[in-house]
Amino acid sequence: MTGKPCIKGTRIPVNLILGYLPAGYTGDEIIVEFPDLKTKQIHACLDYARDLVEFEEVA
Repeated sequence: MTGKPCIKGTRIPVNLILGYLPAGYTGDEIIVEFPDLKTKQIHACLDYARDLVEFEEVA
């Protein structure tokens, strides 16, 4: 996937799942779109995003 972080065991990019959340999708609705996903994996995407923000420096 051209170096983009993907959910382990899938070819689903993390940023794709993160994009569904601000669009108003719930975890259950995301799973309907991607039936192979588990709630735990959606939470892992959020954890990943949080970790990136924690290390971001603000000038």
